[in-house]
Amino acid sequence: MNNVSLDIEAGARKWVDKPAIVHAPSGLVVSYRELAQRIELVTGSLRAHGIRTGDRVAIVEGNTVNHVVSWYGILRAGALAVDFNFLLSGYEWGHVYADCGPRIAI
Repeated sequence: MNNVSLDIEAGARKWVDKPAIVHAPSGLVVSYRELAQRIELVTGSLRAHGIRTGDRVAIVEGNTVNHVVSWYGILRAGALAVDFNFLLSGYEWGHVYADCGPRIAI
């Protein structure tokens, strides 16, 4: 099975400086090359913190470029990304966190 994060690497080789992400609210444009570099930094950081294949990593981030980078970086590390919804109450967050058992949160 192919890891979807590898598609970004392929895009970085093919489209190098073309936009991969355009974040309309901030006007930020991230090229495929920059996206691949950012993903690799997250992947390396997760591995340095002991994250391994099958571990769960919580993403506590809004709809930002960092959220996308974190999600792909987690997958690239072989871990499972668990998105936390900002609309949940603290009580609900506690249940979700206890249920998924993440090793780390971003």
